[in-house]
Amino acid sequence: MNTSQQTEREQILLRRFEGDALTRLAPDASTRSFYRIATRARGTMIVLIDETGGLAALDRMMTAGRLLDEIGVRVPRLLERDDALSALVFEDFGSRLLADVWSELPFSEKRRLHGEAAEIAAVIAKRGTVLVCDDHPLACRPLARERLRIELAMFATHDVAGRRGISDRELLRELAELLDRIAEQASLSPQLLAHRDLHSRNLMLLDDGVLGVLDFQDTLRAPMYYDLASLLFDPYVEIGQQIFTASARCYRELTGMTLDPLDDPRLHWVAAQRLLKAIGTYSAQARTAHRPHFLKFIPAAERRAMSVLEGLSDAAAPEAIKLLERVGFAAP
Repeated sequence: MNTSQQTEREQILLRRFEGDALTRLAPDASTRSFYRIATRARGTMIVLIDETGGLAALDRMMTAGRLLDEIGVRVPRLLERDDALSALVFEDFGSRLLADVWSELPFSEKRRLHGEAAEIAAVIAKRGTVLVCDDHPLACRPLARERLRIELAMFATHDVAGRRGISDRELLRELAELLDRIAEQASLSPQLLAHRDLHSRNLMLLDDGVLGVLDFQDTLRAPMYYDLASLLFDPYVEIGQQIFTASARCYRELTGMTLDPLDDPRLHWVAAQRLLKAIGTYSAQARTAHRPHFLKFIPAAERRAMSVLEGLSDAAAPEAIKLLERVGFAAP
């Protein structure tokens, strides 16, 4: 969108919501736009515009928000919907993303908040799954093998071939086989409800000290551990071994699982899929959406991916690590 279009949209939003001031917020890894509007009557509020997803995307986000609220997950209250603008208006959760304040927090607070995030993941998996029956809107197109593989194709296309410029046919063939295996292994886990992007850049530290959850429109059934993998191997923050272990234990206790997730290879396969998919997303954002700041998260995602593969007892893991080293990943 050019400057004149931006100005026109901002003027429309200010008139529509009787605003006194408007700030465009930094975009996430999507085609949506976000604005903070200050008004005399209602204070500040956040306007989300999704012209690409349209009304179906607004319906889905509202459905997900209602379900998460019902099971006790703190999400921003929906204030208004405007179909003509493809917009939803939410309460303003503020600007303290957990990722942004993480380095400033004392260890005890980091441990408390990350444990709370693990609790949120467990609540979504345990309480949410029960409510999402086969005819529920959020049960549509679960994150099964085919979709897992499609997501991994973003890594091969936008990062390996695109950003890195790798064209070696034999290397790409071997990589395709590895991505097939990762998708297959990740898909063997039971399907539970998941936020699907539960990490420190989608968690807001609210004024009362608890965490609020953002970006929940993609909530659906996904392989078990999907949200836990997102939290434990978060590319945006360094959580450290103690918090890593404590959060995994918290998740296990709250979900009632008998097996320690850290001893379950399914966690590692799911994490590997998610991290490679994330690297593909970062590269796509930089190359096609002209958002180069996403590139700074790739090194951490690479390290996490190598560590989860190293943690596998699978005989194919060493060869997978060597293959990613050939792609350009640093040795674990």
